[in-house]
Amino acid sequence: MNPIQILRILWVRRIIIFAAMLSAVAGGVLVMLILPPRYMATSRVVLDLVKPDPISGAVLQKGFADAYVRTQLELIRDYQVTGRVVDDLGWADNPDMQAAYAARSPGDDRDFRRWAAQSISLNTSAGLLDGTNILEIHSVGSNAEAARAMADEVRKAYIDATLGDSRADALHSSQFYAAQAQKAKVSLEQLEVEKAKFEQATGVVLQDNKHDVDDDRLRALTSTHLHQIKMRNTPEVDKVSVAKLDAAIDVASRTLGPNNPQLEALRAQRVAIADENAMKTAPAANPITMQEQHLAAANQMIDAQRSKILSESNNLSRAEEIQAAIALRRDEYSKASTRSAQLLTNSGGTETGIAPLGAAQTPLKPKFPNKPFILGGTLVLGGAFGVLLALFLEFLGRRVRNASDLTAVISAPLLAVVPNTAARESIWKRLRPRLPRLRIGFLQRRRRVAEA
Repeated sequence: MNPIQILRILWVRRIIIFAAMLSAVAGGVLVMLILPPRYMATSRVVLDLVKPDPISGAVLQKGFADAYVRTQLELIRDYQVTGRVVDDLGWADNPDMQAAYAARSPGDDRDFRRWAAQSISLNTSAGLLDGTNILEIHSVGSNAEAARAMADEVRKAYIDATLGDSRADALHSSQFYAAQAQKAKVSLEQLEVEKAKFEQATGVVLQDNKHDVDDDRLRALTSTHLHQIKMRNTPEVDKVSVAKLDAAIDVASRTLGPNNPQLEALRAQRVAIADENAMKTAPAANPITMQEQHLAAANQMIDAQRSKILSESNNLSRAEEIQAAIALRRDEYSKASTRSAQLLTNSGGTETGIAPLGAAQTPLKPKFPNKPFILGGTLVLGGAFGVLLALFLEFLGRRVRNASDLTAVISAPLLAVVPNTAARESIWKRLRPRLPRLRIGFLQRRRRVAEA
C-alpha cells in the first residue's frame, strides 16, 4: 500500500477521524472543568558541598557529593521530614483533615500522622538546579497560598531534620571517642604503675627520651675524663701575659719614679703570674699527682658504670618496651580526647551545610490544568486514534476505489476505467429543483439590504 492509497483511505474515513478528535478534545475540556486546579510553589536551599567542615576541614569528593545529593532528595520526601511538617502545620487539630482521615478507605490502618505525612510526600518533589549547588523543593497544593506555605514548611522541616541528624551523629561519635579515650587512660595508668614497680625492683630508670639514667651517667663521666686528660696534656702557662707585663714595666721605669705606685703594681702582678706558671711547670715530688689520682678514680667509675649497664641489658630492653607502650597509649589518649571534644562541639552547633535561599513565592497561575497543553495533547491523541481506527476498519473490509486498488490485487491487464457518473447525476438532480428558490432568496436579501 503506497502513501497515495493511505491518504485516499483517510479522506474517505475522515468522519471517523474528526469524530475521534472531537471526542478527545471534549474529554480534555471535561477534565479541565471537573478537576480542581493545582498550584506549585518552589523554595530553594544552597548545599555547601565545596565548603570544608569547620572542625575537621574535610571536603566532599565528587563521587560522595553525587551520593550526598541523591540522599538529600530522598530525605526531603521521607517521613522524618514530612512528619515534622504535619506537626508544624497543626493538622492533628484541623477539623477538615480529621474529616478526610475519617473518610479514608477501610483497609487503611495507618495512624493520622503517617497518613497526613504520606499525602505531603506525594505532593512534594525536589531537584538540583543544573550546574549549581541550589536544591529546589516543589510543593503542590489546592490553592496558591497553601502551596507557598507548604514549600516553606517542608524546607524548614528538612533543615531541622538535617541539623538534628548532624547533632545526633556528632554526639554519638563523641561518646564513642570518649569511651576510647577512657580505655586508653586506664591502660596508661596501669602501664605507669608497672613502670614504677619495675624501676623499684631493678633500679633501671628510663626517661621519656628513652635514655637510661645509668647510661646518661656514663656519658657524663666519660666527657669529664676526656676534659681532664686534655687539661693534663696541655698545661695552661700564661707566657703572653708575662711578656706584656715585662714590656709595660720597662716603659714605666723610664718615665716614672722607682717607687711609683703604678710601677709597683705592675711588678707585683708580674711576680704573681710568674709564680703561678712556675707551679704549673714544676715537677711534683710524688710520682702520682693529684690530677692523676682523679683520672684514675674517674676511670674506675667509668668501668664500674659500663659493667653495670652491660649486666642490666635485659632489664633495659624491658624498660624500653614499657616506655614505648606508655608513649603509644598516651598518644591514643590525646587523639581520642581531642576528637571527642571536637565532636562534642559539633553536637551543639548550628552548622548543617544547608542555607535557605529566600522565601517561596506565591504562584500566579496553576500548574494544573495546563489548558494549551491539554487541548493540544488531546487533539493530537484523538487524531492519532482516529487514523488508527480508520485503517483498522479499512483492513476489515477492503474496497476498490480506483484502478490502482484493482491492479494491486489482480495481475490481469486493465482495459478501461468507467467513470461513476451516476453519483454526479444524482447530486445534480437533488440540487437542481432548489436552485430557483435559492436564487429568489438571494435576491430578496439584496433588496432588503438596499432599502435599509
